Amino acid sequence: MLYLEDFLEMIEQLPSELRDRSTEMRMLDLQVQRGIDQNNKVIADFFQQAPSLSQEQRDQWYMKIKEDFQKIRDQAEEKVSIADAMYSLVEKYHNRLTREVMHFKYELEADSPGITETIERKLQDAERANIATRRERKRKAKILEALQEARASAEMGQRASTSSSSSWNGQPAHNDPTLPPPPLKLPNIKRAQTFPKQLVDSRSASTASSANLAQKAAMGANGSSFDPLKASQVSPLALPSGASMPAFTGSESRHGRPRKLTSRVQEMLKDTMHRHERTSRPPTFST
Repeated sequence: MLYLEDFLEMIEQLPSELRDRSTEMRMLDLQVQRGIDQNNKVIADFFQQAPSLSQEQRDQWYMKIKEDFQKIRDQAEEKVSIADAMYSLVEKYHNRLTREVMHFKYELEADSPGITETIERKLQDAERANIATRRERKRKAKILEALQEARASAEMGQRASTSSSSSWNGQPAHNDPTLPPPPLKLPNIKRAQTFPKQLVDSRSASTASSANLAQKAAMGANGSSFDPLKASQVSPLALPSGASMPAFTGSESRHGRPRKLTSRVQEMLKDTMHRHERTSRPPTFST
């Protein structure tokens, strides 16, 4: 039952023997390569000097080149023979191992029939399990690597989008000193609504006062009685029917301050009065 121990003891010198023969093959290989390079130089010189050589010298040179090539060939064949001897040695040890395994198997079958098949089946199952485990590890490693790459790319995309959005909103991304400062945000200030209303009231009041003055002037020119038809024909400032004109009925504004007409309004009133006087004056006919 010591087949394995005997075989290991027998091949104990095999590694060193293979190493020595491999070294010898390497040396022969270098010698062959060196001889080929030298012979190529000799051939180049021969073809260069061949026109100036006699026939006898050419033959001698040719024979020398052939001898050098024969030496190179012998070295190459020796290298091949060493390789064949190494192959034969390994084959002999392999055959010896096969015989020892068969003897060991027969002895096991003699003690317990069918045990060898059970052992071989267990070994095959264990080997398949190891192969499947290695493949599963490789697959998980690839999946984990792909997930890490996807996560890293997603984080980079999120950072890029955040920086772009912050720069779009006018805020510097990550407090970068090279970016311009954000614009100042001023509070919303509501404009006062009193000035337009006062302007409209003043314009409507000036229009109403000019209309009243024109009406009084027409009454004074035509006598004590006032004819609305004539007044509407003479006065161009008469308002159409249904239109209302606000007038200054009080001496104070809605803020409690006394009303004052601006110089522009006073000029408008004066111009209106002059035009009304010119148009309301009755024409004089010379007799």
